[in-house]
Amino acid sequence: SPCRFNEDNILDEIRDHIYETYSGHYSRGIQTTEFIMSHAKNFDYLKGNVIKYIARYGHKEGFNRRDLLKALHYIILMMHYEPTLTETKE
Repeated sequence: SPCRFNEDNILDEIRDHIYETYSGHYSRGIQTTEFIMSHAKNFDYLKGNVIKYIARYGHKEGFNRRDLLKALHYIILMMHYEPTLTETKE
């Protein structure tokens, strides 16, 4: 593998986290994120969640790897919505 920093295994961990999310309680009906983003005009909701999980890493529940996985999932969602959602400038 050309990866020097264990990226292959980390990407597998991210994928497993995302799959686990959709197999759990979030899989019933429309997700809050889907509803919010169906009415959104910018990335504020997704950015806020990235910041939330990064900010609490090392604080709430210590250095909880799940916080990093959740932040990455919201970044992936930003990548999903990026082609269709133009960020508004303030």
